[in-house]
Amino acid sequence: MGRMANDNTDKFEIEDETEFPSLDVALGEVRESYDIEQSRKSNIEVKIGGVVAVNALLISVITAVDTVGIPTAVIISLPALVSTGLGLLALRSREYAKPGPEPDEIFGYARRDKPNSQKDFIQNYRQAIKQNHLRNNERMGTLTTCFWLTGASFVLVVGAPLIELAVQAVVRYLGM
Repeated sequence: MGRMANDNTDKFEIEDETEFPSLDVALGEVRESYDIEQSRKSNIEVKIGGVVAVNALLISVITAVDTVGIPTAVIISLPALVSTGLGLLALRSREYAKPGPEPDEIFGYARRDKPNSQKDFIQNYRQAIKQNHLRNNERMGTLTTCFWLTGASFVLVVGAPLIELAVQAVVRYLGM
């Protein structure tokens, strides 16, 4: 996980902390928002893992049941294979940001006054939340695609006898 650097867009220093009496409340809220994105990340990963497992089951059913020929088995398994590949690629993603300074830089924050340290933490959290929200949205898009592909594969498995008849008709027509 990458760490977020201090956001240089707000370089101002808080000189009078009475101008920002609720920094601790804002910091608490931004931490809660970060936790929500982390929970969302975990939920997406669990769902993708479930879709990959269902695809593995569908593929094993297709290969275990010897009622269709190889061309039909390939046609039926293709959406499940693509869904599995997309799901595994999405699980591989480690592009999530973690707010705050590197552990070696924590003492630098400890030397600063409280309002400015809180302001910097809020900025770091904002950056991390924004990046993680984008990553989660991308993964949700992938998850939706995986659901559709898995559903298509399930429909193809159910319709395997009809697909087998169609494949045999095409093979006969082409004279193979």
